[in-house]
Amino acid sequence: MKLYIHDLSEQDFKDIVQVQNCDTVISSKDKVQSCLGCYGCWLKTPTICVIGDKYSDLGNIFACCDDIIIISRCYYGGFSPFVKSIVDRSLSYLLPYLEVRDGVSRHKMRYKKRINAIQTYFYGEDITQEEKETAEQILLNNSHQFNIKNKPIAKFCTSVSELKGLKL
Repeated sequence: MKLYIHDLSEQDFKDIVQVQNCDTVISSKDKVQSCLGCYGCWLKTPTICVIGDKYSDLGNIFACCDDIIIISRCYYGGFSPFVKSIVDRSLSYLLPYLEVRDGVSRHKMRYKKRINAIQTYFYGEDITQEEKETAEQILLNNSHQFNIKNKPIAKFCTSVSELKGLKL
C-alpha cells in the first residue's frame, strides 16, 4: 500500500496520481490540528493521538504502508504547514525510548514492519539551492528516524503542472 500525503487541490492530485484501491490518501482538504507535544500517543493512549480528530491514528496508518509519497510546496526548505503537521502527528509510529542505530540516537520502533521508501516532490517557484539542500537533509533525517529501508528521494519542480509528467 502507498500512503500519499499532499497539499494539492483535489483536482490537481487527481490529474497527477492514479490511486489504487489499497492506497491511502491524506490531503489538505481536511483541517489538521498541530501536534500538542504532549506525548499522550506514547504514554497515555499508546498509538492514538489524544487530540481525537480524523488524524488520531496516523501511527497505525504509517505502520500499514509500504511506501510514502509526499507532495508538498517547499517552504524555506521544508514541508508545507499541512504536511509538516501530518509528519509531526505521526509520532505514535515510534516508541518514546531511544536506541543507537547507525551510530546515532534514534527512537525505537513500535512496529516490526518497516516502510520501504519515502519519495517527496517539492514544488514552488524560485526554490534556492540552499532550500533544496535543507529539504533533502530534513527528508534524510526523517527517513532515518522512521527507519525507512531505502534512501529517500527528493525531487523539485517549479510548478504543480511539472508533476503531471512524473510517475508517482
